[in-house]
Amino acid sequence: MKKKRIIFSISIVLLVVAAVLVQYLQFKPTAAHKPATVASSAASSSSAAKKSVKPLQGNVTDKDLENKKTYEVPQTDEETDKYVESGPAEKVGEYTISPQGNKAELGQTTENKQTLTNGAFTYEVTQIKVFHNDPRTDEAIQMAQTALNSRDINGPYTTLSIQYKLKNNGAKAAVTDGVESATFSTGDVRSPINGLDNDATLATKVLAANSTTSSFVTILVPSSIAKTVKTVDISFAGLLDQNHSNQLAKPSQKLQLTF
Repeated sequence: MKKKRIIFSISIVLLVVAAVLVQYLQFKPTAAHKPATVASSAASSSSAAKKSVKPLQGNVTDKDLENKKTYEVPQTDEETDKYVESGPAEKVGEYTISPQGNKAELGQTTENKQTLTNGAFTYEVTQIKVFHNDPRTDEAIQMAQTALNSRDINGPYTTLSIQYKLKNNGAKAAVTDGVESATFSTGDVRSPINGLDNDATLATKVLAANSTTSSFVTILVPSSIAKTVKTVDISFAGLLDQNHSNQLAKPSQKLQLTF
């Protein structure tokens, strides 16, 4: 009789333990659930962070700005014949507006045929354009600061767009960075680390022997002569072979451009 009671008691204990275990397993979060919860929280935080991104704070990438095409062109601009919706401004007074909100008005166009020889290479400047820029948004200001590598841009600014051709008269293929420096009458000097933006395709372009390529450079004009700029001296960077191991030409002498 006593033995039966012991067996009965043990059975009751086992049943209680089993019931508790079942309840525990039903309500305990599984490993599969936890990552989903964390991922959801991370996604929400990331989304919130993106919404709170502020230009000019040093935490906005070029990709962020390229994707942030939020500027809506006002109807007053769309209704004027000076506004060019697509393509470049061709006539003086015409202007374009970038997706980030930069208004770029063509102030002057000068056809130019000045040449400069540097070793086996010949440069021919073909055209100079003056643009008066009016950034209407913080994004437009940030884009300009990034492109021209200058924190001096905080409002309207003027740029020169210089088109040129480079001919390789030598027997070896060559590579170049483009324009090395630009000097204004004020004494201000622009370079790739301050106010000068070379054609990005030059970074991957190889100029074959006996061939010619077209390129351009954009230069920030000092604010003190933004409305009166008429000259600039430019110097072209040296040229290397396509393996970047041997110099084929040193940096050029200055070429004074008048427009």
